[in-house]
Amino acid sequence: MAVKPLLVSLKDTVSQELDDPNLSHAFRQIELWSKTVVSLGLPPPTTSPTTVSYTDPNTGTVWVAKAGVHGGQYRQARDVLHGRISRVAAWNTSVTAVQFSYDNPVRDQYGMFSTGGWLVPVAGIYLWTAALTGGSLAAGSYLQTDCQVNGTSIGTAVSAAASSGPGGNTVTTAVTTQQFFGAGDNLHVFQRAAAAVAGTVGGNNTFSTLDYLGSG
Repeated sequence: MAVKPLLVSLKDTVSQELDDPNLSHAFRQIELWSKTVVSLGLPPPTTSPTTVSYTDPNTGTVWVAKAGVHGGQYRQARDVLHGRISRVAAWNTSVTAVQFSYDNPVRDQYGMFSTGGWLVPVAGIYLWTAALTGGSLAAGSYLQTDCQVNGTSIGTAVSAAASSGPGGNTVTTAVTTQQFFGAGDNLHVFQRAAAAVAGTVGGNNTFSTLDYLGSG
């Protein structure tokens, strides 16, 4: 958007740009117009290999950019900061609580996938979902999933019990939490079960998603 010269005729502005000839309203619209121009002043495309952010000083809107993504141009964070990861390598449940590592970034344009979990790129409200599926657990056994931030549980531990039936008595636990995370927070899932058995792999069984909802 081309920025108009600052020295313009008030008469021309009122007659050509504004929809209200009343001068008090006209000056207010000039003020709003000038703020709109400023708010469109995003930084140039980034060359940073890691995600960088910019917060509009007038609206508070958060924008993010990363080299190689949309040509390094800035996009609104709530539109693009969405990721999904899964597990493709074989794994076993544990009788003691251990950190679980996802290994397959299904969708992760802005590099949020890190060390088997998530690395929060910008502070804000996120929706975090984690699902684990254990196979061949005996009836009445359990699998527990717990979400932790920087190594501390956020009180989301959920257990599911295996039931009798065909298919190896698989059991799935899924945790969904919506809360504020700070930039640089490490998000990991911990798991434990009644017995050490082979877990289930694949994007529909063992996965995690992270979605930025806004600055909060």
